[in-house]
Amino acid sequence: MIHFAQMVWDKGRLLGLTGRKSLDEIYTKDFLDSFLLFPYAQKAHSLLEVGSGAGFPAIPLKILLQEIPFVLVEAKKKAVLFLEEVKASLALKGIKIFWDRAEALSSKQEFQKQFDLVLGRAVAPMFDFFLWTHSFVSIGGRIIFQKGKRLDEELSKAMPIFKKKGFEIETIFPGLEGAQKIVVVKNVSRETFFTG
Repeated sequence: MIHFAQMVWDKGRLLGLTGRKSLDEIYTKDFLDSFLLFPYAQKAHSLLEVGSGAGFPAIPLKILLQEIPFVLVEAKKKAVLFLEEVKASLALKGIKIFWDRAEALSSKQEFQKQFDLVLGRAVAPMFDFFLWTHSFVSIGGRIIFQKGKRLDEELSKAMPIFKKKGFEIETIFPGLEGAQKIVVVKNVSRETFFTG
């Protein structure tokens, strides 16, 4: 963890991948923010992060969960090169990094319904992020949104598309910073149980 934090501070900052003002902020905000998602990540069999940037929350979670396959999708080449350097420097196994956009990958069959957990921090409004990523989520899988002050507005716009695509809100809980909230949305489509 210490080595990764130092890489973010030394190189990620120069590349414009983080706006933190100190190494302490990376620990107290980015790392702790990532660890909030650990209970969900540890139960997943496969994890996708869209818009990885400097690697939060995926890299801290991957360090703790070496046995779970991770896929990171990032549209900015400088971020991809940084993440590849992190992967090599930390000798992380079971992690693939794609230089691409989620919208482009979502139509590819090998990605559809393949992930138990989809993450993305500060990537896009909830409605847009959901449209880009819902096809990746397996039945019973989840998308986690880390949102701020505009949550009510974003939820109001996104709720109809959640319902249309067979997703529902599982839980909402507080984040670490101010008005931040964590929204967990579950794919319940075709989850029909028959008795008799």
